[in-house]
Amino acid sequence: MLAVSAEGPSWRISAEPAGAAEAALHEAAGRDGQGGLEALAAVSRRYPASAVAGLARLTAGLRLLDQRRHAEAVAELSHPDVQRTILRDHALYATARAQ
Repeated sequence: MLAVSAEGPSWRISAEPAGAAEAALHEAAGRDGQGGLEALAAVSRRYPASAVAGLARLTAGLRLLDQRRHAEAVAELSHPDVQRTILRDHALYATARAQ
């Protein structure tokens, strides 16, 4: 039988925000509805031209796509900041789904 420490398995990767920008993104991504979209927009404005801004826009775009707000989704997913992330292929796939 394996014993697991109180802290959890040692092989798990921690997803703790590294810095204020990531903390702001984490908080905004945890909000639902229109308030969540507004919080993500605020993060992208506060940290322009960064991967955090790109992730905020990608998240907003995916949520808009789920809400069938295709034109708005494409605008978020095609923003240049999304290209600063390593998830730009997800944005490309989501953009294709929106059209």
